[in-house]
Amino acid sequence: MALSSTESHENRAATLLHAGCGVDSAQAAEQATSSPLTEQDPWSSSIELLDRFERFGNVADLQRAITVLEELRSTPVWNDQNCTGLGTLGAALLFRFNHLGNLSDLEDAISMLKDAVDLAARGQHDQLTKAVELSLDGHPHKHKYLNNLGNSLKVRFDHLGELTDLADAISALGDAVDLTPRGDPDKPACLSNLGNCLEARFGRLGEQSDMDEALSMFKDAIDLTPHDHPRKPEFLNNLGCFFLSRFEHLEELSDIEHAISTYRDAVDLVPHGYPQKPKYLNNLGNSLFTRFERLGELTDLDDACSRYKDAVDLTPSDHPDKTVHLNNLGHALFTRFQRLGDLTDLEDAVSTYRNAVDLVPRSHPEKPTYLNNLGNCCYARFNRLGGLTDLEDSVSAFRDAVDLVSQSHPRKPRYLVNLGIALDARFERFRELADLEEAKAAQRGAIDLE
Repeated sequence: MALSSTESHENRAATLLHAGCGVDSAQAAEQATSSPLTEQDPWSSSIELLDRFERFGNVADLQRAITVLEELRSTPVWNDQNCTGLGTLGAALLFRFNHLGNLSDLEDAISMLKDAVDLAARGQHDQLTKAVELSLDGHPHKHKYLNNLGNSLKVRFDHLGELTDLADAISALGDAVDLTPRGDPDKPACLSNLGNCLEARFGRLGEQSDMDEALSMFKDAIDLTPHDHPRKPEFLNNLGCFFLSRFEHLEELSDIEHAISTYRDAVDLVPHGYPQKPKYLNNLGNSLFTRFERLGELTDLDDACSRYKDAVDLTPSDHPDKTVHLNNLGHALFTRFQRLGDLTDLEDAVSTYRNAVDLVPRSHPEKPTYLNNLGNCCYARFNRLGGLTDLEDSVSAFRDAVDLVSQSHPRKPRYLVNLGIALDARFERFRELADLEEAKAAQRGAIDLE
């Protein structure tokens, strides 16, 4: 990002979603609030705002950039830079979807990036682009638009599960890889993104050729990236995800060993304050927890708890990954309590799950899971200490989990069983027939759904 500040705004716009920058979080906050925009015209201001958002993660900068870009769509500036404008606004909307989760942003991003690719294919380009800069396919930034389009389609596949989106993503990213020369700094990102899509298709269809090709893409991306490059940890993290996924499918112990080693390299390369560091720590925790489940070594469980805690501590409360990291930490702590019986782990698990529940609205798809996990911990503490508050909390959490899922939800029977167990325990303490009747109804409902 620092190097790109001397380039044209058009090139910086096309480079969105390719940059990475590790900065100290305190320094980032100070710069993000104190540094004025260096350009005053709306087009360059929007690029400055998106640059700053990528560096410091301030959503207000992203919102302002999108507002400016949308206002520019009816001006001559937009007409002069149509292709770049569509690509920039598409990338900005994808950023906003990733932060706020509004599906309309994702749909609009895909539409705009498709239009940018189509314009690039017809050889239309910005006024400041020189003829000698044109790629063999008609536009110097077409591979960037294809890469961003492929990423957007992959995100929509992750949310909606449509295989056509995944196929289109692989096609777009394959074209991006083919159009990007081997010495181009964007080549590793295109390779790694294509690897992610091929790995996802293997997970759905089970074609070994997809897994083999994905591994080749990830390794090429890493080999082409210098050790001190700011995106090296990202490519290592993607390779670690590949090894963990292959272990889950093939159960070869060497894959989990490779996953842990690769994730460690990614974490070690990330400087303090880098916004992706919590995700890499969480993934390292996942791989360690997986090895614990396979081999039963308590050192892996302890290490996983430590990594999850670091991920939680480094993730802002308003970040969408915060609840994921909290849930993983709660699960690891509860597992260690079940293994060793240390009440401190149980206390911490209850507190961690409660934080996860409090952070998500009732409409969040994972809210029932977090409620069920909280109910399990409260019920375990009731069994250990006999506190009636814990029993009441477990009944309330299980009941909410049941109420939030449809009859066809795959976890509904489990939630009903847990609710029935807690209600039966409350009947044993207070002899209220209503609890016994509700417990029977819950257990019967679970049987009927199986």
